[in-house]
Amino acid sequence: MDVLLHQLEQKLVQSWHIERSDEITREHLLKALQARIGWLLDTNLEKLMGIMYLLDVDEKRFNQCVSLGNPDKISYAIAELVLERELQKLKSREEHGRASFQRSAAGDQPEPEPEPEPEPETETETETETGAGAGAGAGAGAGGRA
Repeated sequence: MDVLLHQLEQKLVQSWHIERSDEITREHLLKALQARIGWLLDTNLEKLMGIMYLLDVDEKRFNQCVSLGNPDKISYAIAELVLERELQKLKSREEHGRASFQRSAAGDQPEPEPEPEPEPETETETETETGAGAGAGAGAGAGGRA
């Protein structure tokens, strides 16, 4: 869990611009995130809503948080949602990354499909390439310009 909390802190520092701390606990991350969310609630609700959409936070749960009334409770509840969602994303990436590593280590990767063999040229294509059919096309083109 310590590694996951460290990764979570890195993500929150990068995405939410919270300050790094020597104390990496869930409660510390929640408090730092709560402060940032509280600021967004006061200054730019539209931006906060956009972030919630991008994070794919459950809209029903978000609306429940907003209905709490008290700004401190609202920001703390939203911080919990964000923390939960960011943890889900980290765990999912870890699981999928591990699964794909295990597949490649075991040689379970699908083999690439062979490239199709070139089809043999027909006489018409050969005549066109050598210029047999070019005379008619060139004459028509020249006649059109004159």
